[in-house]
Amino acid sequence: MITLLLIFGVQGQYLPTSTGCLGTDYLYKFEDLSFCFTCQKGCKSCCDPQLCNECEDRYRFNSTTSTCIRCPVNCEVCEPDGLFSKCSKCETGYIKQDDGSCKKCGDDCVSCSLADYCSQCADAFYVEKGICKDCPYGCKSCTQVEEQLFVCDTCIDRYYLVGEQCTKCPTGCLKCDDDFTCTSCEDAYVLKETKLCEFCTPNCKKCSENTCTECQIGYVLTADNQCLGCPDINCESCQQDDRTKCTKCASKFYLLNSTCIACDVNCKQCDTPGHCVECKPGYFIKNGVCTANSIKYCQVQNETACLTCESGYYIKNGACNPCGDNCLQCSGPSSCNQCATAYFFNGFQCQGCGTGCERCVDSNICLKCTYGFYISKGVCERCIDGVCQCSIKENMIQNQSNQIIVLMLLLLLILS
Repeated sequence: MITLLLIFGVQGQYLPTSTGCLGTDYLYKFEDLSFCFTCQKGCKSCCDPQLCNECEDRYRFNSTTSTCIRCPVNCEVCEPDGLFSKCSKCETGYIKQDDGSCKKCGDDCVSCSLADYCSQCADAFYVEKGICKDCPYGCKSCTQVEEQLFVCDTCIDRYYLVGEQCTKCPTGCLKCDDDFTCTSCEDAYVLKETKLCEFCTPNCKKCSENTCTECQIGYVLTADNQCLGCPDINCESCQQDDRTKCTKCASKFYLLNSTCIACDVNCKQCDTPGHCVECKPGYFIKNGVCTANSIKYCQVQNETACLTCESGYYIKNGACNPCGDNCLQCSGPSSCNQCATAYFFNGFQCQGCGTGCERCVDSNICLKCTYGFYISKGVCERCIDGVCQCSIKENMIQNQSNQIIVLMLLLLLILS
């Protein structure tokens, strides 16, 4: 087994084994066949702590400086451009802009030709004139046959097709043919001869043929396939023959002599006493210790520059600068990639959807209204007083009911 021993008092140095260096969240390299040193952030392997020769995913190699440059936000593949990177392939749901940044496609869209024109929607949505709209509940894909009328083509897991609509499967079924025939079960259930799914054993995460094969976090699988709890609440898994001995700890704890010990304050994950490998938000690692961010509005930084800014800010010269009004993500002060809720793209600026609208294409076409409003011909109309959520039909029925109540009260007054 490959192991690493921390040499106390020498931060970032580790004794190598005969087969090489090993890291958890970082990769290491040999130094004069005696020590392993951490490579710089984003570097997969290096021949010197400051000279990288291979980069991690979402980083690109700069041959001039032998460093790894972080790709722009929401970029999957990028190419270096001087000291900065331009994106050549964006993540799913984003589209590449002329300036090399990635702009978010419309809501619930996985592929678009323009940021505001979708060509493929996520499951449970359909495309209508470049816009993603909700399928009926339970549908994985659907077809619009006429205005406000849809038929389901396929169903999501835990639902089955009955005619043109999706109906929920029996409890525990992942897939089923009808109300009485399950074809596969959820992880903690087993398929019985009755063709229905029954719960396996308490605290079981996965089972096969009525036998538990994996327990939930904090439990250990015994020799007789039962799930018994680990006594230490900070222990995610423990030894089968001695549950008091932990084998894996929860976040913010590290394993020492089969016991879970708390990491230092502000450390999210550590591997040894006083050596953090991941900090809480608002802190960065410096010599294995979590230090408070010194750059304003920065979410992730190193010792000299910001790597990721808070929502509503963009990176320029290692600092965080504000995006335009009502913009959540941008590549510059006048180039917004994602607007805040209840706003839409108007060029590269964000403009309000209108009263009562939570999500829209433009100021004339609303896709989703806030509570207390309903959609009527693309516009959000207010529900009647005292009603928090309504539809056109419900609002009409409620109005009619109110009219009947008023007439009855008038009649009672006349009779009295």
